[in-house]
Amino acid sequence: MRLPSAKAVTFGVFSLLFLTLTVFLVIEMNQTRTILARGVRAEAMIVDAQHYRYRGDLVVVRFSTPTGEHVTTDVSDSIDASEIHPGDSMDIVYDQVHPERVISAGITSISHYYALIPLSIIGVIAMAWLCIRSWALPLSRA
Repeated sequence: MRLPSAKAVTFGVFSLLFLTLTVFLVIEMNQTRTILARGVRAEAMIVDAQHYRYRGDLVVVRFSTPTGEHVTTDVSDSIDASEIHPGDSMDIVYDQVHPERVISAGITSISHYYALIPLSIIGVIAMAWLCIRSWALPLSRA
């Protein structure tokens, strides 16, 4: 049995990365859809807003539910942390069942996932095809 070439391994790794991205996008889409479907709007106070160069921004908010529960959690969508500061307020939508799941109130649809998920699936298929194809190529003879 012949071992895969470096090219085949590289395409295989990229295929797995695209597959991981696809799974992540599907999970995020379902969570966002759930929050939009049964979410409750609230005003939250920003507790912390940090900008990380390679990881993106982290925004931690605190709010109270109508039952009096105080929730501190991070906002799970992209917000520019450089424009907000601790103590500021922002409108959020949280899941009634799991109040720690929060998105900013500015998100009103999940339509961008309908473009990103098919693109990532195409990436999985393309990289897997290239991996299989480069693995199956005959060795060149010197």
